[in-house]
Amino acid sequence: MAMFKARTLLAQFSNLIPSRATAAEARHSTRPRLLVYQKSSKLVQLPEEMLLTIVDDLSSTDRAHLVQTCRYFRCLFEGILYHHLDTNEWRYGRTYRLHRTLSERLDLISFMTSYRGPLMVYSPPKPTELGAFERLKLRLQKKHVPSIRWANTPVTETETFRWAISIFTRAVNIQELEFTNCSDWASDPIWEPVKATISKMSLTRFSLPIVTESADVVSLLRGQPELEHLELSARVTGRFEDLQETDIPKLKSLKATLRNAAAIVPGRPVEEFRHMLEAGEGAPDEQLLRKLSLSTVPITKVTTGPWRYDSVQSSLQVLAHHLPEIQHLTLTVDGFISGQLLLAEIPLFRSLRSVKFLDAVLLEERYAAPPIYWVNDEGNVFVRQDTIINSWDALLERLKEKCPSLVDLKYTPRRRRLWGQSV
Repeated sequence: MAMFKARTLLAQFSNLIPSRATAAEARHSTRPRLLVYQKSSKLVQLPEEMLLTIVDDLSSTDRAHLVQTCRYFRCLFEGILYHHLDTNEWRYGRTYRLHRTLSERLDLISFMTSYRGPLMVYSPPKPTELGAFERLKLRLQKKHVPSIRWANTPVTETETFRWAISIFTRAVNIQELEFTNCSDWASDPIWEPVKATISKMSLTRFSLPIVTESADVVSLLRGQPELEHLELSARVTGRFEDLQETDIPKLKSLKATLRNAAAIVPGRPVEEFRHMLEAGEGAPDEQLLRKLSLSTVPITKVTTGPWRYDSVQSSLQVLAHHLPEIQHLTLTVDGFISGQLLLAEIPLFRSLRSVKFLDAVLLEERYAAPPIYWVNDEGNVFVRQDTIINSWDALLERLKEKCPSLVDLKYTPRRRRLWGQSV
């Protein structure tokens, strides 16, 4: 009798638990369905649109925790975890596991819409870079993770190279792409399959931190009609004059050297220019800067610097002359700057609405300028208070008086202490 009851209970319990094949089908199906034991949950009974709205407000960590709660949520939300991947601040071991997971779960690659991270993980993670669970798993399996780079192994024979090819030759849905640790992928023939896939992507943001001068960047930019944001490293020296008028017609934001920008901007609706200074570059070349004014729309947002101290004044004058429609100016100072100089040159920007000084130390704060005295007709001596600029607050107040259109003025102090600067 007891055996009969046990078998009956086991049969009833087995009906509640789906088989392994059924679980796999529910996990990988495009339309998840509620399991028997989940129907009593009021949360899972909410419409999918409402659940998606809730998940949109969660952090990536909370989403990962939610996916682990039940198979229904895993099937419904697992792909969302891979929409936007930014591994720049991740631990190395986590990036390694991500590439391994994507190479094993090819169905997740189609969910990727933006990626910022390495094209290839060039070495296995060190044991200290793994999580506690991974270290325990390796210890139980009596496996050892090498902590040195595969120095004597060709790149094409490493498993991480096979992972990279497997992932990025299928990631055709990516719209924002930045490879952070690659130096020669655009010129190395082993990455031709990846470059062919990039040409099929409909990118809106593309960052090329390439340090190889021979990289063929122009061929990567062709066939990108939706590209709006482009970032090029200072070492990129492609022949951008070869770009046709129909190439990248929607470009709005450009981060590049002035030389490359002068070849790209004309004839395109560039609104924002972030200046990458070349080694030893002084004041901007007026002929190159004049070509930026050939944008089909006015350039209203400029980020530039740091300039040499003796070229700040001429640089501001040239910018104000050739780009008079600048509304938002960000100047990386990276050292001392004179308040009197800024008070004389910033009002030249007639349309300026906001200005930011980054990593700046006001010269008058460290070396106080002598006040200017004024003697009236009666022989009384007064100090001209309007000439004293010994703090950022005083400078900002004076700039607001001279530039009525200014509504936002900010500065950040230099993060590293300069010689002669008090702590």
